[in-house]
Amino acid sequence: MSINAPSDSNPQLSEASERLFAEFIAEYAIQDLGGRQILMDGLLAKDLADKADAALKRDGLVAPDKYGQLKPHPCIAAARDFRAQWLQALKALHLNVGDPPAMGRPEGS
Repeated sequence: MSINAPSDSNPQLSEASERLFAEFIAEYAIQDLGGRQILMDGLLAKDLADKADAALKRDGLVAPDKYGQLKPHPCIAAARDFRAQWLQALKALHLNVGDPPAMGRPEGS
């Protein structure tokens, strides 16, 4: 299967996530359909987290309820949950993203 196969595209993904999809496929050689689906679902969750963040930036962290009382904006929980799904997808793919934590005691102690 080619990296640029039409079946790899998802019209729901943002352009940035489509680029990330191609970069992850190339860098980590994700060839199996299950791995590609996990990555696709994770990127979709990342896009939704970004949309929730944009709504929070536009509306603020609080929103009035039906009685006019200020409550935490519903997108706070949505952004958190979608971001957790993105990180869980990375974990499920066993991808090494970022620097590994230091092992042992800190120097000088």
